[in-house]
Amino acid sequence: MRDRHKIFLSVIVPTKNNKKDILPVLLDIHQHLKNQPYRSEIIVVDDNSEDDTQEMVQRYQHLISNLKFINNRYSLGKDFTVRQAMLLAKGDWRLLLSPINYVSVVEFNKIISHSQKGFQVFKSYSEHFQCFSAKAAENIFSQNNNLLDFPIKQFIANTIKLC
Repeated sequence: MRDRHKIFLSVIVPTKNNKKDILPVLLDIHQHLKNQPYRSEIIVVDDNSEDDTQEMVQRYQHLISNLKFINNRYSLGKDFTVRQAMLLAKGDWRLLLSPINYVSVVEFNKIISHSQKGFQVFKSYSEHFQCFSAKAAENIFSQNNNLLDFPIKQFIANTIKLC
């Protein structure tokens, strides 16, 4: 039985100049998560956007109660912003979604049954949808590894690739 006070899913959305994409993505995530039987959080980390991405997120933040917004004052790169959010996340599962070529959070429900088989990392063939157990995220992202070159060998037996 799941602890109803514990966060089960952290959805992480790194942004950089995504003003046109971010609102539909956040609304889709929020709409899906509010109907789930588990607690969740949405973490948006902005890498010092030069458009109005930050203002767009802040404008709608009050409508999405589980939204946490991190606004980096300097451009630190995608690897840093993803690592930052992964380590701040509280969920048992951390789902990394790109606002560009967005893959709906609904896909999480399709793959989570595989976690009972011991899988800890789920990746699509692109970087637009990646999901990590808390243990895998802490092992991968706490070691200053490059996001696209993380030590998958230690999790290869517990990784499932998605189409």
